[in-house]
Amino acid sequence: MVYVNDEDRQRISDGEEAARALAKMGGWATQPCDGLFPQILSQYSYSERAGLVLGHWRREISFSKLIEAVRQTRTDILILEPGRDTSRRKTYYLSLILARAGEVHLHRGLRLWSADFDSPLWVIADPRDRDLDPCFFSIQSTGFKEEAGAPFGDPVSAETGLRIADLRWVAEIGGNFV
Repeated sequence: MVYVNDEDRQRISDGEEAARALAKMGGWATQPCDGLFPQILSQYSYSERAGLVLGHWRREISFSKLIEAVRQTRTDILILEPGRDTSRRKTYYLSLILARAGEVHLHRGLRLWSADFDSPLWVIADPRDRDLDPCFFSIQSTGFKEEAGAPFGDPVSAETGLRIADLRWVAEIGGNFV
């Protein structure tokens, strides 16, 4: 049995709010995962149009179990985890588990990115983490589309876009960004 403490409960609550806000920003109508999905996904939401399960960090769920759920359902999963960036600002880290051409691909250490407050949203590998392979996904109403190149041209634009996306996200949640 996994013990869930007050800090865990707060992270779960933050993750649930962030998942709802991201679904709204992505244009994804969601519903609770029902009996058609593996039990491990029961506390998450599903967007049929995007072919995507949106989840939040939970201590008792391992990535190996989530990868197996993607294999079984052939449905992408996005996991959000509240955290702090290297400047100690509140942010959300994303993990994307994709079902593509009969294979499962895991991308961790991702962040939301946007050129400005009205521009399309992207999910990118955190440019501050040199251990991550660069990857870029545009967010569309039908899910995530892997793109060949970055939506920004230089490190300053990359950082600015991360901050703008975080601010958009928090504004959608309706909370304070501290």
